[in-house]
Amino acid sequence: MSSRLGDRLRRINQIASLVNSSADPKDVVDRIALAVCQQPPWSTSAIMKVEPDAGYSVLVTRHDPFVASRQPLADRWKLDGSPTRKVLETGKPIVIPDALECEYPGYREEARASDYRTVVLLPLASSPGGSGLVMSVHAQNKVEVDPDELRFLETVAHLAGLAIARVEHIETQRNLTRRLEHALGVYSMLMNRVMDDVSPVAMAALAADLLGCPVILVDLLGNRATAAAPPAEAKMSQTEWEELVSVHARRRLCQVARDGGAGDLIVEVALPEIRSGLTLTMQVEPVVVDHRTVGGLLLLPGGRTFDNVDMLIVEALRFAVGVQLMRLLVRVGDEAASFNDFFGRLFDRGWQTPEEIGMRASRLGIAVDRPARLLTLALPDSVRAADRPKILERIQHALARILADGDRRAIVAVHERDIVLLWTGDDATAEAEPPPELPARLQHEVEWIVSARPILHVGAVCTSPEQLRAARTDAQRVVALARRIGRSGRIGEAEFDPVARMLATAEPAAIREFVAARLGRIEAHDRAHKTFYIETLGVLLDTGVRLQPAADRLGLHISTLRYRVERLRSQFGLDLQDPAQRFGLELALRLQSGLLNGPPAGSDGSDE
Repeated sequence: MSSRLGDRLRRINQIASLVNSSADPKDVVDRIALAVCQQPPWSTSAIMKVEPDAGYSVLVTRHDPFVASRQPLADRWKLDGSPTRKVLETGKPIVIPDALECEYPGYREEARASDYRTVVLLPLASSPGGSGLVMSVHAQNKVEVDPDELRFLETVAHLAGLAIARVEHIETQRNLTRRLEHALGVYSMLMNRVMDDVSPVAMAALAADLLGCPVILVDLLGNRATAAAPPAEAKMSQTEWEELVSVHARRRLCQVARDGGAGDLIVEVALPEIRSGLTLTMQVEPVVVDHRTVGGLLLLPGGRTFDNVDMLIVEALRFAVGVQLMRLLVRVGDEAASFNDFFGRLFDRGWQTPEEIGMRASRLGIAVDRPARLLTLALPDSVRAADRPKILERIQHALARILADGDRRAIVAVHERDIVLLWTGDDATAEAEPPPELPARLQHEVEWIVSARPILHVGAVCTSPEQLRAARTDAQRVVALARRIGRSGRIGEAEFDPVARMLATAEPAAIREFVAARLGRIEAHDRAHKTFYIETLGVLLDTGVRLQPAADRLGLHISTLRYRVERLRSQFGLDLQDPAQRFGLELALRLQSGLLNGPPAGSDGSDE
């Protein structure tokens, strides 16, 4: 008995030394299968990996000195009807006294093919979900596995499990070290790319390569979204994906980045209007510079969970994109401040001589002596006064980025409460006509930012600083007039005549007083007696006080119209042959129907 015990102790020592002499996982498993068969009664052994999700146990390694003389053996067995799953679940060995007569079909077949009888199955290592490794040892003859032998085999399996755990830990640490070294190298590499001003598309592709998943790069300074390869769930080509991100879903993606996931790291973005059933699951990583969200990385992991090392790479990418956007922010901010200062002085007559203007314009690259148009974008009244400065800054930066993509020189500045844009022609003879789609694009961009439609005014062609000053003054009058009558959207240079523009700056009370003095008595008479002298007066003035054309437009007999003209003279003191009185009446009618938004006087009825 003591001899047998000593022999087992020596074998355990040998096995421990054998399995612990290698750091390669595959080599350790092979050594375990070999070590357990060094002494009778065990002649062959195998180690299987249990895969519950697949429903199989799969051969990892086999020790069989006679394998060359046998028929090819199976390397995969169904878990249904196999004891391997039970061994892992219970953590206890199972002894099959005679595999030729056991209840497990797989073992009966292999026992005949491999010429073995008694089998012992032992758990080696287990993982959550029921997966893990199971070792089986086989004896060619039927043997009795006494408690001591079983404890011996369990000890061997325990040593083997420790060895496997050790090498797996070593391998995990090696992989972690390699990944950490890679993550540290990523910082240096990304900084070099940023210093080289790598394009957003290249940066998105680089981020996707580093993280192993599609990435959308959002630049909130220019309200842009950029991506490289599409995610599998999108089911579209790269060209379709790039168009979706940069055009169709751009605003939605910018809003997701600006919200920073609204407190949730993972968000779902549904895009049914682009493709039915299309929903993208994103991990939102905001890019913040000086407490301001200037962009974001939208990661599409496709069900994958990022570990700590992945997040180090994500952090490196956020830092690199932040540096890139910070440089852009500083550059755009400095440029915006210079343009704001220039146009502020130009419009407010801060310079006294043309030489001063020319010198400053030349330094900033602004051609004030070439044909140019001044475009004015006025925020709607719904924007709170306290929010205007930040919103104007955001709009200026976004429009500057849009215009930077164009072929022509365009300058964006903030003057008082408006965005002003100077569009210059290509040469001295050009008409300085912006592309037809540009004003609408600028207007839509502002509308998206403030959630309301702005006023857009496109001025006449200017060829000197003085004309630019006059154009700005005119634009301010038009904007004020549009606000007064509740207009928004694009307003052309001929939308309001010069008198209306001049009166746009007058106080509403003064305008109402002017209208009441000339039309008040007539309006009161029309309301009281259901006459329509105001309508008659308007048609007469529109036709140059020519009776027959006026009668035709009114659908009256000319004698009826003469009667009305006489009543206007006798009852209200109107002399329609007097040019000064006629001008005052025309202006009052225009102010009444347009600027004051008043309803037209007069209705169906009969003459008094």
